[in-house]
Order: sequence, then C-alpha cells, then structure tokens
Amino acid sequence: MDGKVKVGIVQMQMNASKEKNLQKAELLIKEAAKKKADIICLPELFNTLYFPQKEHGKGREFAEKIPGKTANKMLELSKKLNVAIVVPFYEKSGSNYYNTIVVVEGGKLIGKYRKIHIPHDPLFYEKNYFDEGNSGFKIFKTKKANIATLICFDQWYPEAARISAINGADIIFYPTAIGWIKDYKAPDNWLDSWITVQRGHSIANGVHVVAVNRVGSEGKLDFWGNSFATDAFGKIIKKAGKKEQVIVTELDLSDNERIREGWGFIRNRRPKEYKEISDEKNKKKAEMNPLSQGYKFPAEWETHAAVYLAWPHDIITFPEIEKAENAIAKMIKALQETKSEKVKLFVTGKNMHKKAEKILLENKVNIKAIDFFEHSYADVWLRDTAPTFITGKGKKAIVKWDFNSWGNKFKELLKDKNMPNIINKELKLPIFKINIVGEGGAVETNGAGIILTTKSCLLNKNRNPDISKEFIDEKLKHFLGAEKIIWLESGFPADHTDGHSDNLARFTNEKTIVCSFESDGNDENYSALKKNFEILSKATDSQGKKFRIIKLPVPRVFDSDGKRLAASYTNFYIANNCVLMPIFKIKSDEKAVKIISVLFPKRKIIKVDCSQLIYGGGTIHCITQQEPKV
Repeated sequence: MDGKVKVGIVQMQMNASKEKNLQKAELLIKEAAKKKADIICLPELFNTLYFPQKEHGKGREFAEKIPGKTANKMLELSKKLNVAIVVPFYEKSGSNYYNTIVVVEGGKLIGKYRKIHIPHDPLFYEKNYFDEGNSGFKIFKTKKANIATLICFDQWYPEAARISAINGADIIFYPTAIGWIKDYKAPDNWLDSWITVQRGHSIANGVHVVAVNRVGSEGKLDFWGNSFATDAFGKIIKKAGKKEQVIVTELDLSDNERIREGWGFIRNRRPKEYKEISDEKNKKKAEMNPLSQGYKFPAEWETHAAVYLAWPHDIITFPEIEKAENAIAKMIKALQETKSEKVKLFVTGKNMHKKAEKILLENKVNIKAIDFFEHSYADVWLRDTAPTFITGKGKKAIVKWDFNSWGNKFKELLKDKNMPNIINKELKLPIFKINIVGEGGAVETNGAGIILTTKSCLLNKNRNPDISKEFIDEKLKHFLGAEKIIWLESGFPADHTDGHSDNLARFTNEKTIVCSFESDGNDENYSALKKNFEILSKATDSQGKKFRIIKLPVPRVFDSDGKRLAASYTNFYIANNCVLMPIFKIKSDEKAVKIISVLFPKRKIIKVDCSQLIYGGGTIHCITQQEPKV
C-alpha cells in the first residue's frame, strides 16, 4: 500500500488483575483512537503480569480460547472505534498453549499469529509455558496497511523480518516484554541493542517497524518501555519514555518502495546461496560454544602439558608461611623427580622470584625446568581462579568462569578473576565465557560425559541467584561436554567454598568414584556426607551403569582455636606419573594413603604435609590447575 497510516502504540503497565488490565487497555485504546490511530498495538501478554520469569510458576490459568473473553472484547472495541487492533495474549488451543496475537478490525477477526521463537533463559522461562508457534509468518491485510506481527524474541531473528517483508508487509509490529534484571549490572547495553536490531530489520527490508513494550516493575524485572516507530529506513520517528503512555504517529508507506528500489536489498538477493540457513546440520556449526566445536573437559588422569601453581605470599592466608612455601617446593620436586608435567609458577615480582628460587634450590629443585611468570595476584587458589582447560580434535581452549570470590566472601581476592586472561597471554587459546558464577574446584569429570558438582555451590544465591539447576545443566553440557550431571547436595560446614566437589568426591577412572565419608553419626560432617554417598550410590554413567564407590575417611584437623578445618583426602592432584596426596600428620593419614595407592597402581603416591596449607581453606588440588596436552 502507498498511503499514509497512523499507528497507535499502547505502552502500558500491568498488574495482577487480568480484568483490570483489560479495562485499562480499553481506555488506552480509546485514547489512541481519539488521536486518529488506524492500527493500535498492545504489548506482549498485555492482560497479565509477565509470569514466565518464574521457572515453574502458575500461568496456564491465564490462557484463553479463541474466541474468548479477551478476543471478543477487542472485536467489539474494534467495531465501535472502527480501528484495527493488534492483541497479544496467552492462548489455549486443545492441549497446546501459545503466545499469540489476534488481529481484529471493524468487529472482524482477520487472523492470528503464534510466537515461533521461544526463549528459555533466567527470568524468561517461556519454554515451560508456551509451545512453539505453528502459524508461520503471517501478513494481515487491514484497511490501511499490510502488517506482519512478530512477538518479542522474534525480533532478534532477521529471517523472520525478511520473510515478512518478502510476503508483503508494509509494517512489522513487535509487541514485547523486555527489561532490566534488578540488581544486575549487564555487561552489554541491552536496551541499545534491542532498539538497534529492530532498526536494522527496518533498514534491510525497507519496512516500518513498530515496537511496543510494557513498563513497570514486576518481580525481578524492570521493563524499560522505550516503545518506538521507525520510517522505512530505520529512522526513529516517535519514541516513548519509561512511563505508561499512548503515542500516535503517522507512517508514509510510499517510502517502502522507494527504499527497496533505491537500495535493492530485496531485488539483489541470492536465495540459492542461502541453503545453509535452513539446513539443520548447520545449526550446531553456528553455535559458539565448546560442545558444538568438538571440545570437552578432559579427565585429570589424561596427559598434562603443564601444571600452574602460584607462590604463597599472604600471611593472613598462611600464618606460618614458611611451611606453606616448603609444601609447594616439595610438590614441585616430586613432579620433577617422577618426570611428570612441567611446572608454570606465578610469583608476584622479582623479589619473590628470587625468594622462591632460593627455597626451591634448598629443596633440590631444578629451577631451570620451571617457567616463572612475574605478575601480581591475590592468592594461590588457581584451581578456582585460573581457567578450566578443554580439549578436542587436537586443540585446546579455555573456559572462563565468572569468579566472585566464593560468593563475595573475600573481596580482596576478586582481583584474581582476571587470571584466565593473564595465563592466556602466553597461550593465546580460544576463550569461552560460560557466564555463570563458579570456580574450577566446583566441577569434576570422568572425561566420558559425566560432570560432578554440588547444589550448595553452583545453585547458591551468593553465586547464581536467578539461575535454575536446569539452566546450569545446559551450560555444563555445552561448555564442558557433559552428557550427565551428578548433583551432590552440600559439603563440609567449615568449607568457605560452600562445598566444592574436589573436597567431596573424585573420579579415579571412568567407572570409580572415591568420596569423603564420615562414619561417626555425631560428627558435624556426617549428615551431608551420608547424603552425598547415597546420591553417588544411585548415580549412573552415560551408559546407565552404576559407579564403583570407594569411601575415604575424613581427616579431623583443627586450627589453634579448636575450630574444625575443611580438610579432605580427596583434594589430591593426579599428575602424569604421580599423585600428590595431602596428609595432615594424623592417624587417619595411613588409611587414606593405602586406599589411594590401590586406586592408582601405576602412579607413585607422594605424601605432602598440608597441615599449614589447610589454614588457607584448601590443599593440593585447590592450588593446582593442569594444562592438558594435545
């Protein structure tokens, strides 16, 4: 169509009453009609609060059949006001539920569109509420314009806009529910991107775009409004603010053909060259996650190229720092004597470099075989702060966790969140940001599709307050190559990491798990470890077979004030030719060493006195991070 049309944007704030939302929408539609709007658009799910921000909340009670109360009311209103109305709401059709738009005009139902692209992200758990739309991309012929109606998440897909334009749309309407997550500082400018992508659709297709958002605070979301309309080349000609309002603006549809002819974006298309877009085989190729590119998290017993360590320097962490230094020196000596992997050692600067070399020489360590890195760092816990390495197809890459110092417990250690980038200056490997808060010590693998972790850590509100277990499952599958995730409940009460798996249970081969177990029913660790043992006893591998579970005693180690420390024999490190085994100079050491010796018959067991390291909250596994060999 070539004429001019006035569009009405109803940017509204919803409340918990479906009836009141319907009444408010009626008033705002009348306001738009009074301003001579020909086509009026409401926001996505206009008659309810945005219920999909709850992963398993109520919602289906809001769904309606078509015809139904909302559709009938809008039919009546469109006839009375002689306007077209874009009406987005929750539809029930048989046993299916859709995020739907009906377009009504002059008392007639012109048609409906069901949302095709369904998100499933924290606070936008729509897959739990909506089936994928089956209506295709529709064009609705109103008296004044041919319109396409897409819904919210559809706006990120250029294919939807292009198909709508090719099918003859003069205007694409995007009813939306989008906003900021409260108390979350987004790393990117979401609002700017939201506006920009839709302007891009307008430019690339020579169509007008009308984006209609909601406003107000609902649960954990602040909807940002900013509804707008563009001309046929992406210029914003009218834009709302952050408050509830009705705006009406005129669009000149003759611009569409002028833009399309002038720029030739439609005319010069080459559809025969676009076959990859519709080929399902290429879907995974386009995904920028490690799994799609053939990477996985290797087991610790697989061959290492090197191991990263950091020289201790914080006397608050280690009051008797000389003992901690000598423990590190003994570990490095053992790695060299057993001809295991190269050591890459961090020191804070030249002075520490000299001090470390002196102590290492006193322990008969070959310092020429060590790669030293002079760089500032807060502490030694590289298992958590260094990258998690992944391998595949003869290549390696790194996964970077969002490190927040174990739930913001130690603000002074937050500087170490940059350790993956520091390490990668030398390696220059691909970096995959997993975008969940966590640490390397929180995950354990058998290298054959099983990841072991704990709810008390990764699901803790001090790390990932708005992320579900299912969402983290997907992250671990896509970034670490997991097929199954075993979720333990919790760890030692004294553990400031909130229960890292490397203190609780470790794979010693693909089929065997050794776990911390307390037999004394009166011990503070008894309940948590018993529950974990029960979970492991029922767990199965990727073929559905149960694991062999071996119990390890729990060392009873206390600080000078008699406070129990989070000491564990599972905090060993599996090197190429040896196992570095923590001991604490107590009676249970002997039993633990015997068990580990049987489990690793081809590796030499090196006992390392960790009675000083444990004062910092961890031992051998906590301070090491292996770099695999490919």
